[in-house]
Formats: sequence, C-alpha cells, structure tokens
Amino acid sequence: MGNQITTLRMEQRFKKTPAGEIPVDWEVSRLLDVATIIMGQSPPSSSYNKNGIGLPFYQGNADFGRIFPTLNNWCAAPKKQAEKGDILISVRAPVGEVNIAPQKCCIGRGLAVLRPQGIDSNYLYYILIYSSTLLNNLSQGSTFGAINSKELSDLQIPIPPKREQKEIGLFLSNVDEAIDKTDAVIEKTRELKKGLMQQLLTKGIQRGRSKSQDFKDTEIGKIPKHWDILPAEQVCKRVTDGTHDTPKPANTGYFLVTSKNIKNGNIDFSDAYLINNSDFNEANKRSKVDSYDVLFSMIGTIGETTIVPDDNPHFAIKNIGLFKTNENKWLALWLHYYFCSKFAQSYINSNVKGSSQKYLPLYSLRNFPIIVPPPLEQKKIAEVLSTVDNEITHEEEHKSQLDRIKKALMGVLLTGKVRV
Repeated sequence: MGNQITTLRMEQRFKKTPAGEIPVDWEVSRLLDVATIIMGQSPPSSSYNKNGIGLPFYQGNADFGRIFPTLNNWCAAPKKQAEKGDILISVRAPVGEVNIAPQKCCIGRGLAVLRPQGIDSNYLYYILIYSSTLLNNLSQGSTFGAINSKELSDLQIPIPPKREQKEIGLFLSNVDEAIDKTDAVIEKTRELKKGLMQQLLTKGIQRGRSKSQDFKDTEIGKIPKHWDILPAEQVCKRVTDGTHDTPKPANTGYFLVTSKNIKNGNIDFSDAYLINNSDFNEANKRSKVDSYDVLFSMIGTIGETTIVPDDNPHFAIKNIGLFKTNENKWLALWLHYYFCSKFAQSYINSNVKGSSQKYLPLYSLRNFPIIVPPPLEQKKIAEVLSTVDNEITHEEEHKSQLDRIKKALMGVLLTGKVRV
C-alpha cells in the first residue's frame, strides 16, 4: 500500500492555486459559484418553544452533533429556512463547523445554509470540514469571532472532476457510516451495562427470580438477606483524602492529581502539573496512593471514580477521596461500580456541601453506606461488569482508529495526493 501511494504521488502533477496545491486537472471555485448561500436570521424570541410547534430550530454551533444537529427547540415564526440535506455551517465562534440538516428547519444568525449547485453534496460537506481551520482564521479579525456573507462567498475550494467528487464523497461517507455504527454499538453496550448494574448491585448473580423473602428492607432499599450495609471506613483499610497543602508547580518531580483530572473512569494527566520530591513525600505522609486504591473526586464534579492501576504510576493527590482496598482488585472494582449506582448518587446528593464550590466532606466519605456482598459474589459481579466495560473500551478504541483513518484519508483525497 505504501509503495502504491508513493507511486501515485510521484506520477501526479500539481499546480499552485488560492486553495493550495492541487492536481493540474482540478479547478478552483468560489463557494458562491457552487452553492446557494443563505445567512441565518434570528426569529422573534416569542416564537421559540419546546412543544414541537412550527419548524425545528437550530440557533448555532451549540446545537451541532457529529453529523446532524440535536433538536432542542422549535420556532413558530421562522425567518430563514434550510431544506433536508442542506449543509449547515457555523458563522459565529467557533466558525467553520458543519452539519447536515436532517429535516426542513429554521436557522438562527449563528448559522448559514449552503445548498449545493452543480457540485456533489457529500464532497462539498467534506471539503468544508477540511477548510474549517481556514474559515476560523478568517473570523479572528472579527470582534465577535464571526464571518460575514462575503467572506463565506469568497472562500476558494478545490473542485475535482464530477465523477471524482462523487467517489471521494462516497468513500468518506462510508467511513462515517462505520463510525456511526460503532457509536451505536457503544451506546447499546452502555445501556446494557446500566441495566446490569441495576440488577447486579441490588439482586446479585442469578437472583432475578428470587422470592421476596430472600430480601430485606434497608435504609437504601431492598437487598439480599445475606448482604450487609457498612460504612466505607469499615469496608476499606482506610478512607482519607489528599494533601491539604497547595504545592507549587515544579519543572521535574511527580504529578499532582486533583478532582478535575478524574474523567470517564481514568486519570487524565494532561492537565496535571508536577511537584517537587519534597512536596511529593510530604503528601504521601497523609495519602500515599497504592495499586487498586479507589480515587473519588470530592470537590467540583463529585463522584467521578477511578482505580489506581497495578503498575501504579507514582503521583500525589489533592481534593480527592482515597479508599484504600489493601490491593484487593475485586473490592476496588466493586466500589468503583457501586459509586455509580443510584444508591450512591442519592447519598452524594444528600450530603454535598457548599454553594459556589460543591464538595463532599471527608466524614461523609468515611460514613458512605456501602452494600457489601460476600467476597466471592463481589468478584463474580465485578467480573461481569468489567467484561462489559472491556467491550466498551474495545469499541471506543475502534472508533478512535476510524477517526484517525478518516482524518488521514481527508488529508490525501481532498488535496488530490491520492486519487480515487
């Protein structure tokens, strides 16, 4: 494949144009020459509604999804309209994002409609995505980060022969279709996990048809009779929080992880800063992090959790609850899933403090009521849920791979470096 692409590139002849270097048999046109442009206009605010009265209403980029916008509002007195299949482009910050109108709709002043004329619609959609950075750069001179009708009309885009336009658009839309299918699998698997959690965290393994006498009433609802509810400080070896100091950033040393760094069940080190060895050692006196400890965000966004991996990268914590499991993998997994349950979320909501800055006090973490099945049942339930999590991770990695493939393909197909 690599040799084939190299050969194609070597055989190609390019010319310099206002749209960059393109194959000699391609042309360049202004956007106005290949599409009807309709700038959006805000309808009367009194005509906005959420009751389905009038046309679907998209105000700007905030309504955009990956390909199609998300419907939140309707408009009973539309000023400017798009037809199904028209391309919607954001003309206010962030400028240049594109979506496709899924139905006839009303558009606000944050959007413009592009209706292809004599150009393949799919090709125009993808070349606009590819040109979004250029459009955004044009908006930088505007006080409000916007582009006007003339700037949009004068955008120079490369125009391949019609057959090649169609093939490029079809090729890239097939990749998008694969991404959508992967998204659907991820969503269905997440729904499966949600249902499994509701079942397993309240009834256990193979208890869906158990008789009512097999359960007992507790302060957080019915649970199997042989399960317990204990405060977290009795379930874990220790429950504490991170350093109470505020170490200064250093050029070398160890990461300081805070609540904002726990995202989607993982630790995001990209936004964490380094602290020196002395501050790291001081933090460890209070809250040394070990493998299979459970970290719990307790300030700001509350209740995000992650499990410290067994290869434990050394870091310190601040504004984070620390549940020490004595390196018990299955207890760590049980706690991680339990903290996502409706019982745990209810406890969090009832005990959160603060107004401008929400937080969950350490004493609330230590008294957190934990449903505790026997260890073997904990393990079986954690195994089931972690299997589903692994499937979600696998599909998310597959989607990331498809996204990278799409980006690479756009880079070579929309510039003519590789011909379809």
